[in-house]
Amino acid sequence: EVVQEAVAVGRERRQSRAFEEALMAHTSSAEARLAREGYAVRDAAALLVLTPGRVSQLHNARTA
Repeated sequence: EVVQEAVAVGRERRQSRAFEEALMAHTSSAEARLAREGYAVRDAAALLVLTPGRVSQLHNARTA
């Protein structure tokens, strides 16, 4: 029983990682589109439910 539970937890963790990677790619893409459209960092942060600092990090990583 404990092995089955551990296997289930491992499967959930893999699924969560895959979802997180997809969400990060989608977030980066949305940030790029907002930046191209001229949205301010604070406005993009509010729309994406991120901090302005995180939006700046995403932008800097993309333009570096």
